[in-house]
Amino acid sequence: MVSALGELQSGFNALNGHHERTSINHYMLGILNDLQFQLDGLRQQFNLPEYQPIDTVPDWVKESQENNHE
Repeated sequence: MVSALGELQSGFNALNGHHERTSINHYMLGILNDLQFQLDGLRQQFNLPEYQPIDTVPDWVKESQENNHE
């Protein structure tokens, strides 16, 4: 995933450079919107929340920690 994002950023850098030289827009926002649409579909398909909860410690770890403190 990280390498794919790196490749996307590299491509966007090239498109941005071309845009600065020629004033031709290559629809980077459209690409991002398409990606977001696909990601939203995966989120719905697997019933994932829109945002990751702030507290990412699983309940079983919390319970274990509480039991160790008693």
